[in-house]
Amino acid sequence: MIRPIITVPPALFRQTRFTWDIDWRGQGGQDLTDGHTVTVINAFPRWVGTPSLYLDAASVLRWRAFRAAAQGLVGLYLIEMADVLTYLPPPPSGGVTFSTNVPFSTGSMFRFDPFYVATAAAAAGSREIEVGIVTGDVPPVVGQILSHNHWPFIVSYVDPLADGETIRLGVEMNLREAIAAGAPVSRRPTGLFEAVDPSKGNPEYGRDHRSQPTLQFHEFLNR
Repeated sequence: MIRPIITVPPALFRQTRFTWDIDWRGQGGQDLTDGHTVTVINAFPRWVGTPSLYLDAASVLRWRAFRAAAQGLVGLYLIEMADVLTYLPPPPSGGVTFSTNVPFSTGSMFRFDPFYVATAAAAAGSREIEVGIVTGDVPPVVGQILSHNHWPFIVSYVDPLADGETIRLGVEMNLREAIAAGAPVSRRPTGLFEAVDPSKGNPEYGRDHRSQPTLQFHEFLNR
């Protein structure tokens, strides 16, 4: 079965609280009679989240359509994990024009997707990457979430290298996909998620035409 991927626009997915976290999939903490503790790690770690949204009248209708397109547990959601502590909001126009400040003839603009560039290749399973920093750019910080090809990870340490233009970053969890030299590392991280409960996210509303649904997601790993 081919599962549809529902790309949720960031303007619609306005989270009122940040709940994204890594589920390391550990079980245990059981005390044995000799005083030792047993912990079992029996699955790959993955991201989980229970974001709450704020929807006005127009957004309620759009979200209802996206949710119907997902067909309950069938579809996958491609979501931007906007963190208010490091979030880069798009320009007021919603996109990026040419350097002459002119959009395409249709009025459309380039997608706003700021990123760092990997300066060296990193294999799947690596726990660090190297990215380039240009003059005036904001360097990554410890605890920030980045992603590559919709695989998010947390920056665990920041180590500026001697050339002043390259920064080595520790990453957690380990890279799930290799990163080639020159590839983008997104500063507005994205992930591919499954709904845990098909009843979650129903945009209930009253006479004020506003809705604040809570969703429940876990990361889709079988890619």
